[in-house]
Amino acid sequence: MQTTKKHISTIAVCLVAALLLSVFPNVNVKAASYSGSGTMADPYLVQTAEQLQGIRDNLSAHYKLANTIDLSGMDFKPIGRLDAPFTGSFVCELNADLTPKYVIKNLSITVAESAYAAQNKNKWEAALFGATSGATFSGIYVLDAKITNKNYGDNTGGVAYGNYKPGMDEMNSAILIGQANTTTVMNCGTTGTINTRSSWCGGLIGRALNSVVENCYSTANVTTEAQFRVGGLIGGGDNITVTASFATGNVKGGNRSIGSFIGGVTGITATDCYASGNASGGERRSVFVTQCDGSSNVFKNCYASGKLNATPEAEEGTVNATNCWVLSGTIHNMKDFTEGSMAQIKSALAGSTNWDTSGSQPKIKTVAVVTDASKYVPGAIQQPPTTSGNTTDANGTQDSQGSTVTDNTTTNTETVTPEEVKALIEALPNPDEENAITIEDKEKVIEAWKAYEALSAGQKDEFDATLSGKLANVRFKMSVLVAGELVKALNKLPAVEDLTADDVEQILALWEDYQFLDETVLAELDTDVKEKMEAAYEYAQENQQGSAQNTVLEVDTGLTTIEKVIVIVCGVVIVFAVVFDVFAGVYFIKAKRKEKQQGVKVNDKTAED
Repeated sequence: MQTTKKHISTIAVCLVAALLLSVFPNVNVKAASYSGSGTMADPYLVQTAEQLQGIRDNLSAHYKLANTIDLSGMDFKPIGRLDAPFTGSFVCELNADLTPKYVIKNLSITVAESAYAAQNKNKWEAALFGATSGATFSGIYVLDAKITNKNYGDNTGGVAYGNYKPGMDEMNSAILIGQANTTTVMNCGTTGTINTRSSWCGGLIGRALNSVVENCYSTANVTTEAQFRVGGLIGGGDNITVTASFATGNVKGGNRSIGSFIGGVTGITATDCYASGNASGGERRSVFVTQCDGSSNVFKNCYASGKLNATPEAEEGTVNATNCWVLSGTIHNMKDFTEGSMAQIKSALAGSTNWDTSGSQPKIKTVAVVTDASKYVPGAIQQPPTTSGNTTDANGTQDSQGSTVTDNTTTNTETVTPEEVKALIEALPNPDEENAITIEDKEKVIEAWKAYEALSAGQKDEFDATLSGKLANVRFKMSVLVAGELVKALNKLPAVEDLTADDVEQILALWEDYQFLDETVLAELDTDVKEKMEAAYEYAQENQQGSAQNTVLEVDTGLTTIEKVIVIVCGVVIVFAVVFDVFAGVYFIKAKRKEKQQGVKVNDKTAED
């Protein structure tokens, strides 16, 4: 039997196929590489849309937003699912006026309609984070979002109500988190629109279970065709605590549990909260919370100023309300909420720590509202946006809340206690003593300052004024010293166009010092010094060699994970095909030569005979 090149090629193809089948399951390509190690103390820095989407590849790590991310034109896929939730943390530093240094804007998510299945946990979540469990969020603002979920939630309630479909309760739509389980959300805000057909939808969170929400807001308008649970801030939840938070968007639902603040809950403690949006649609709606099941539903220092489109059904459930109000003349069904004019509401809340009653309506002091996404530009190092926190009062007018930000500080996201901060400040030199503060004290001063900045707004309000004043003075004097060293170091650096990878580590260290500078000292730096520092930092960001990239392949091609896998597979196929083709050719030539030699021998033997 003759061996041909065709036979060899067939064998080669089979071998390549077998090899690919054995290798392909082990291909591990991560869509993005990060600086940092992914721990809470050293989180991955998220600076691009690819890195944000790449969180889906490692749901248990810790992340920090380190740049404004514009998702325009990107069909973003929710991070985490109900059967594989995000369990890490995602934080962003705040400026001195509590606005975020960076934001995520123009998020667009569309979840297409899928066939009904009792368990559809991979298809029905529509939010930046589809599902979370044991996670922490701080300082995350998502602006100008557009959320669409085309799956219809047609449950009319529990099994007792009939028409119950198992799995329909898994439907969630929101801007930040679809379903938050044992999750803490602090200092976060959302703006945009939600148009959905799903249940459990809210401007910030769709469904919250055993979770905490503090110093958060949403101005999003929320509309759903579904049967139940839609709210301006949270669609609904079980066993949740909401503090110093509000919603101003209008809410429209399909049937019931439609609330300007929260749709419906089973166990809630809400303190210092308000809703000013209108509620419409369906039969059961409220200007605050529609349905309160269970016996543990506590409201304190809350008010609602929105309107209903028609008289709703009577509210269900038990409510324990203290100093809670609805605006006189509005249709409502909030039990134990007192009707009063805006003047009466302002007077009733004037003595509470979290309230600012100086404007036309009471506002939350510990929440910074940002509605103008254009003030945030990707790649900008300094963040000095003028916020325009527009909240709608009872007359439909806009009340501005915000100020200009020039702070460039870095805050430590690790939890610290006021007692620990006091000890750090007390250990610092006395700023009133001449020459007491030296550059050798820099690390101690920065540590104390970061610890103080990590305190919540409420903790800062109660903090020892003498110690906070000492820290401010120490920081100012240390900033003068650090600025001098910074200028010297920058002068020794090569021009930006001559920088090399060997300079990256030093630049990153200088950037940390630059962020520490007191705003007064920072303002006094020459423009060329600032420009060189910022340009050098941009270079360092682009060229740093993170030691903990945690990736198998780190080539910034702009390709998705699937596209990268296809490229790798095609490359492997081509390489092995070429190798086997070469061997096949050689084998074929040898075989032909051998056949020829055998033919010659036969002819010689015949001739002899």
